[in-house]
Amino acid sequence: MDLRPPDLGDDIRYLKREQLTSIIIGGVLDVWDRFKGSAELMAKKDVDPFALKPWLPYLTISEFHENPFRLRYRLVGTEVVRFAKSDFTGVWLHESGWPDDIIELNRRLYHHVYATRQPLFGLSTVEWDGRTSYRFEWAVLPLTVDGTRATHCLGVDDYSQIATKQPIPLSPND
Repeated sequence: MDLRPPDLGDDIRYLKREQLTSIIIGGVLDVWDRFKGSAELMAKKDVDPFALKPWLPYLTISEFHENPFRLRYRLVGTEVVRFAKSDFTGVWLHESGWPDDIIELNRRLYHHVYATRQPLFGLSTVEWDGRTSYRFEWAVLPLTVDGTRATHCLGVDDYSQIATKQPIPLSPND
């Protein structure tokens, strides 16, 4: 099996875990490591929203399906929805309505995590508000329901440096 991640173009660069600078991803990794323990994969049943509460807006949980390989987004955090300008909870990747090249890029990335059962980390350049110079770090962490296969994944997209959360108005007139 080829353990090298797929080539995903010029706008995505893979990172090693020790190269990550995101405090959000670091916090999620601490929880993932703690619940995974000495096992190769964290059990999906151990995903604890209370332990992950500070980072929930930046998380996705996705489910892998075989023959052919497909991915369904089971849960999408509010900041991911805000950044994507779409809530794709419950949507199949191939039915997302995204451009074909984006679907294929994501399919290859998720398939790599599924096949290798290893986390994947990266840095992507994206367009936001008409500017193409924004970068964000991300992680895809495999999860299991049977202790053997990667059946789901926990995704973390740290958009905090691109589009900060807007303050909640103190009154309706603010």
